[in-house]
Amino acid sequence: MTNEQLVIRIKAGIDTAENMLALYEQVKAFIHSIDWKHRGLGEVEDLEQEGYLALYDAIDGYDPDTGNKFLTYAEYWIRQRIVRYIERNSSSLRLSYQSQARLRHYKRLCDSFMKEYGREPSKAETAARMGIRSGISIKTPV
Repeated sequence: MTNEQLVIRIKAGIDTAENMLALYEQVKAFIHSIDWKHRGLGEVEDLEQEGYLALYDAIDGYDPDTGNKFLTYAEYWIRQRIVRYIERNSSSLRLSYQSQARLRHYKRLCDSFMKEYGREPSKAETAARMGIRSGISIKTPV
């Protein structure tokens, strides 16, 4: 049975546990390929479990009438769940998701600026590129 057929059966409530197990067995290698890329950031078994749990969100949102393959749709949910797990558990310093996103943006900005100009951006250049008013004091993250 295809992934799409299994998802339709699961959404219809037909042998949900059996069909979930069959779906997991079919996509296990795909989930493993995603969590393997993040293996240094968490235990592979934990990342794989997060990928499995992401299947529930993917099943809930999947619409077979769009003609998309289930794994194409599920990949977003699996990656997002694994990345969020890593962000929640990889540091003793707890930052909100928005703060972590701003920090990633800052780091990407600094990297691209370094590649383009061969130096670190000044505080004013950083503020301008991040859309922060120049009158605000910027503390460089450690």
